[in-house]
Amino acid sequence: MQMPPKMLIGVQNNGAGRSGAFLALDANLELMKKTGQLDVYEYAKTLVNSRQHLIDSVDQYQFIYEALAEAVMCNVQPIQMHQLKNRSSMYKAKKNRELMESQDNHENKLLLHLTHPLRIGDCAGGHRLENRGKNRDVMVVPPDHARPYLQTLHGESKDYTYINAVEVDGFTRKAEFIVTEWPKQSTIDSFWTLIYDHSCHTVVNLSNQGNPRHYPTFIHNKGKANYGPFIVEVLNYHQYPAMTSHMVKVMKRGYMLPRYPVCAFYSPSFGVWKDSRHISNAMTVRERETSHGSTMGEGIMVKQSAKY
Repeated sequence: MQMPPKMLIGVQNNGAGRSGAFLALDANLELMKKTGQLDVYEYAKTLVNSRQHLIDSVDQYQFIYEALAEAVMCNVQPIQMHQLKNRSSMYKAKKNRELMESQDNHENKLLLHLTHPLRIGDCAGGHRLENRGKNRDVMVVPPDHARPYLQTLHGESKDYTYINAVEVDGFTRKAEFIVTEWPKQSTIDSFWTLIYDHSCHTVVNLSNQGNPRHYPTFIHNKGKANYGPFIVEVLNYHQYPAMTSHMVKVMKRGYMLPRYPVCAFYSPSFGVWKDSRHISNAMTVRERETSHGSTMGEGIMVKQSAKY
């Protein structure tokens, strides 16, 4: 006996436009899978005949087309874990390597094509006069809609809410990561404010320090030190073969409530992490030491010397 197909229920808190867009996308993706064709108009007509406002505006109708176009263009299937080793080994043979590089280039071009370029107005915060000196590169600034805002008053800037950083979604959580650059001497206080205000439980550094005049030290190896309005205490420092780790406690001076994040720092011991084994080991150590991350804090910060 054939079981009837399971029913899909779309829930929305108010109105129906988003539900209609979701249903139109789902129905057309199923149609494309079975017939290789799309029929946005016909299904949209079915929706509006079923209930008013399921397609509520031209913008929603246009979004359906754009999302389906992206799905068609990016028909890139996820890689199963058991296939990853075979894919990696294909780079060894010249013929297979050329094929894989061609595929990688194709995917990269799709990403560039589908990424809308930022306009100066989108990054107004980073271009404000009082914030220009906080950026290492005037052309590498975060869009206002995706940057983490600071709450703790610190420093002498008129805009204490700004730091050159951007929030990035993970696979399982929105704004799971914060990406930032190596702090300048004048932004070290902002760097620690970012860690405190956004409860970052892990900081992964992707580059070595370089010239201390341009890339100042922002963490010590032992005891306590002051960084702006914060006292940072190193609880544990460990040297691994390819990396160093700091476990620190961040406390706000004059703040009596017991709120402080415990944060783990990971940095390469020498050079930049180019060996995949070193990166894998670093991720393993981070997973092991921050397995209780839900109680330590909220976010993971990824940091490198200059550009994102």
